[in-house]
Amino acid sequence: MWMNDQRWGFEEGDEWDEVAPTPEATASEVVDELYGQDPDGAVTVVVAPDAAVQEVRVDPDWRRSVDPRALNQSVMVAANNATMRALAWQVEASQAGQPVEPAAVARVQEETPLTKADVRRLLDAVSVELEQVSARLPALDRPVAVTSSGRHVTATSLRGQVVDVTVTANWAASARAAEIEAELFDVLARLRRESTPEPFTAAQGSAIAELNALASDPQALLRRIGLLQRSEES
Repeated sequence: MWMNDQRWGFEEGDEWDEVAPTPEATASEVVDELYGQDPDGAVTVVVAPDAAVQEVRVDPDWRRSVDPRALNQSVMVAANNATMRALAWQVEASQAGQPVEPAAVARVQEETPLTKADVRRLLDAVSVELEQVSARLPALDRPVAVTSSGRHVTATSLRGQVVDVTVTANWAASARAAEIEAELFDVLARLRRESTPEPFTAAQGSAIAELNALASDPQALLRRIGLLQRSEES
């Protein structure tokens, strides 16, 4: 959390020196971690900007506000809040980011002529890559369940969201906060890894990127297939 001076035009005197907190990181900041909590502050789940779980913190006095039988709900809310915070940051970062790679590809390849055979090979390559993506999609509709090594915590996710958490109430009632943190982290970190498909960037290669680049610049496309001369652009 960081602090930022807020000055309003209608304020005078010492009120100008008031400091207002900004609780959420913006896309313009360099962010190493984000977090989500349950309403009682009993559980805090810390994630990286890509939503990978980095740490789980349990308030040492959590039993004062949460019944051990309800700790599972606190964990689920904190985990999903952390994921939503990461997704929101990713959306904001993408909107505020630099031009994407396809535009750079278009600039590099702008002068290379495209024959019918080139177009056919490009479309065939795109089809192969799209099939690879489609093959991974069914996994998103299957629930993934993980149990901690200590066997006291089990969690299930579906489409990237934690939909169920089970915590052994008798164990939670007497276990130390550090022990609970260790098992929660074990479960949530593995659940995130096992329920998230491998990123497609490596398999994507240049075919989809090049196709996106061509679609983003119709004049360059017409030039490359010989239907537009440079003198006609103006």
